[in-house]
Amino acid sequence: MTSPERPFWPEPTTDPPTAETVTQWLDDGRCATTDGCWISANADICRHGHPSWAIVLGYIPDPRERA
Repeated sequence: MTSPERPFWPEPTTDPPTAETVTQWLDDGRCATTDGCWISANADICRHGHPSWAIVLGYIPDPRERA
């Protein structure tokens, strides 16, 4: 199943982080994805196709809007 606002991304399997947590992750150069994987802060998705919480929550641009 996909999220209606993000039709190409799988539904999150973890709860959204706080703003403070996302900011700390980005400062550390990493970010969790919506399924709990860890990726570098400049990566878009994990190997399972889940986006970073930073993208979902609007901290970094959606890769589909960057072109």
